[in-house]
Amino acid sequence: MNIYSTDKTSVTYMASLNAFITHDKENQTKEIHSLFYGQNVTPFDPYNDLVDWSTPLKDVGKTTIDRSNNELTLNTGANIDLKNGYNLLLGTHGFQLVGNIIESTTRSESAAIGVALTNLIRIANGQLSQKLPGVDLKDWSDNAIKGLKSIGIDPSKPFILNGTDFQLKNGVLVTKESVDLKIAFEKQMVQNRSFSSSDKKSQELLDYYFSYYAYDAPDEVSKAWELTLRNTDINPFPPQTTNSAFQLSVEKHNTTGDGKLFGNSVASTIKAVEEILERNQNPIDSRDEELLEQEKIFYETFLGNLQAFV
Repeated sequence: MNIYSTDKTSVTYMASLNAFITHDKENQTKEIHSLFYGQNVTPFDPYNDLVDWSTPLKDVGKTTIDRSNNELTLNTGANIDLKNGYNLLLGTHGFQLVGNIIESTTRSESAAIGVALTNLIRIANGQLSQKLPGVDLKDWSDNAIKGLKSIGIDPSKPFILNGTDFQLKNGVLVTKESVDLKIAFEKQMVQNRSFSSSDKKSQELLDYYFSYYAYDAPDEVSKAWELTLRNTDINPFPPQTTNSAFQLSVEKHNTTGDGKLFGNSVASTIKAVEEILERNQNPIDSRDEELLEQEKIFYETFLGNLQAFV
């Protein structure tokens, strides 16, 4: 689709990368290649996640570069010489690629650097979220690193862009905040394996599962359960993990329409716990060995506490 501007000497049209390319008919050796991407687009795959948007970059003041402290501020008007025949000019919404219009590998690589740096600025400005953990940002980071190096910033060391701390971790550029959050998240996941150290959400989940599994069970089952929690300090249902009781409850529900695993007596609960221990020793999926061992200890203790009521 061709879109003609009011200036009859130039043509504006949609091109690859969802970019607006403008060039003068009389001098087709120069172009401004605008690389505009949406606020909600994840930076690891800009080519396949194109959206229409109109939010400009935040005004962060004057463009400055402090190479000795590995710190820079990039605002509208910043001009980056990629030293390959192309420049990146920062517009109100993202970088523009200025250089030879003829398709080439260098042109495509330079455009990708512009995309990566635009998204890096949006992350730094708090206008774009970066998915962590578990997202492959390697290609995106490689292009951003090339752009940063062309400015004289060393991405192999911690650096600051528009007031946000970044670092290179496992080949991926991430904010220090995201690293801290990831560390805190992993720490909490470990703590959630403990009954006494688990967070409120984990406690609520634990109560929910037991209340459902033991919905028809007598008080003795609840007493044995509470005693087991105190004796072992193990959370048998840590969040974001699978467990044998859950699997068996789902299977029971699929077969009978009722997933209340413990039944309506101490005897039926004992039978269910024996089935849980059997599944624990013969898991049907890949399970964390430490979690399996904790599960085994918990239900063996629970079984002993139940048998005291028989």
